[in-house]
Amino acid sequence: MEKILKNREGGIIAAKITLSVIKADVGGYVGHSSIHTDLLDTAKEKLSHAQEKGMLIDYHVTRCGDDL
Repeated sequence: MEKILKNREGGIIAAKITLSVIKADVGGYVGHSSIHTDLLDTAKEKLSHAQEKGMLIDYHVTRCGDDL
């Protein structure tokens, strides 16, 4: 996906954005219906750290059954 992003002054800040969606089948906490909340917290912590280092613009962590 290519999109020109501009800051408030109209200057270009980026020419390309990569959108990545990563799904991990992490196994169920109770069967295949849920995952342990510690896994969600760890994923959020790791992605937050990557965002602070400038490796990510944004992130979102969610689950569906036992998939993270």
